[in-house]
Amino acid sequence: MKLKVAIIGLGYLGQNLAGKLIEDQSFELTALIDSDPSKQGLSIAGIAVSDDLESNLKDIDLVFITTNSLLNQIKETLVTVIKHKVSIVSSCEELIFPYYSHPQLSQELDQLAKLNGVQLLGTGINPGFLMDYLITVCSKAVLNVKAIKYTRHINTAHRRVTFQDKVGLGLSLGEFKN
Repeated sequence: MKLKVAIIGLGYLGQNLAGKLIEDQSFELTALIDSDPSKQGLSIAGIAVSDDLESNLKDIDLVFITTNSLLNQIKETLVTVIKHKVSIVSSCEELIFPYYSHPQLSQELDQLAKLNGVQLLGTGINPGFLMDYLITVCSKAVLNVKAIKYTRHINTAHRRVTFQDKVGLGLSLGEFKN
């Protein structure tokens, strides 16, 4: 049985995830949701992008949220999805260990998820899955790890504006250091 899934957020990461989910026989991608007006009417594998979150949560098993790194900025989306009794995997870095940055909100989300019988998983990307978890898991195959060096090269020109701002795209070295 395939899991029926939706993606909320069709930036660079969301679009790449959509391609992988379409190829994976374990998933049936059934909804693409993004609030950006420029993405309305676009289609990926015959699935039209919608801005209507509520109606696209019917008969969904799992939602991937790839919209923002900050927990307080995706709170309402999380609450809406959880109340529809749909489990979530999110790339939100603050959701990896939410008790650190948002102790009260993390407790509220935990209780709401338990009440609705769903799971809420924050994977992050960087930090998170790519530069933390993946390396840790891969190193388990080695008996004595003396050092780990990881280098990631990405073209930030195609990433979301908030990410570009975070890494200082377009700033001089002096501007970035300030």
